[in-house]
This record gives sequence, C-alpha cells and structure tokens, in this order.
Amino acid sequence: MAKKLQNHLHNQSIGIVNNTTTTEVIEPPTPVKSVKSIKMASLMSANALLGENVPSVTATHLKRQLKISLAKERKAARTLGVIMGLFVGCWLPFFLMYVIVPFCVPYCSTPPPLLFSSIVWLGYINSTMNPIVYTIFNNDFRTAFYKVLQALCCRDRRTLLRH
Repeated sequence: MAKKLQNHLHNQSIGIVNNTTTTEVIEPPTPVKSVKSIKMASLMSANALLGENVPSVTATHLKRQLKISLAKERKAARTLGVIMGLFVGCWLPFFLMYVIVPFCVPYCSTPPPLLFSSIVWLGYINSTMNPIVYTIFNNDFRTAFYKVLQALCCRDRRTLLRH
C-alpha cells in the first residue's frame, strides 16, 4: 500500500497520469489555508488512494496534535510580541534621539545630559530584561537558567567551605 502511494505521488510530481506522459501543464493545487486542513487533506487523500476509511482514532489524534501545535504557536507569538515590544520601547528613544538631535541643534537647545544618559541606559536595560522575559515565558530557558544559577551558587558555597 505504501509503495502504491509513493508511486502515485512520484507520478504526479513528474506529470505521469495513468502511466502515460502528458504534455499539458499540470496546475499546482490551490493553497491550503490552515495546518488542520493540510493534515486532514493529506490523510484523506492518502486513505482515498489506498481505499481506506479514516479511523476515528487518527482523527482524534490529529485534533489533539493540532490543539497542541496551535497552543505552542500562540505562546511563541506572545513571547515574540513581548520581546519585540520591549526592544522597540527601549531602543526607539535612543535611535530617535540620535537622528533628531543633529538636525535640531541649530534651531533648539540641546537636551540635558541627564536625558541623554537616561535614554542610553534605557537601551541597556533592554539587555537586562531579555533573560527575565525568556525565563518567564520559556520553560526550557527557565530550567537552564535555574541550573546555571544553582551551579554558580553551589560553586561559591563549596569554595567558602574549603577555606
């Protein structure tokens, strides 16, 4: 059955229909709009070729996998949104200041040095916030971060106990 499916997919990709070479252009399939429809379409076409019905266990498994993948995608999108928002919020004032101030100097007074320092430090704070945000949103990063901190803490304790 698997060999039959492989032959059929190979024949479609090189333009052979019913074991004869065609000279007409084969139109690409219409784009599928979601992960669910891709999985279901591939499963249904494979089962239709093999002359089998879709078992309910497979459909349930696909639904569960789809829910899991969509939840992971939502979480990744939220994490990326927070990271990008923090980056823009922290670095945009810095870049705007260095683009606007050179053109503004002949016409307006220069900003106080405290403002310059504050804007530069706001950019540096972004670098401090990244590990915190990743620790909050990513379990793997959180685990690795805790292991590193634990190793550093334990190493210091062991050093203190030896002396």
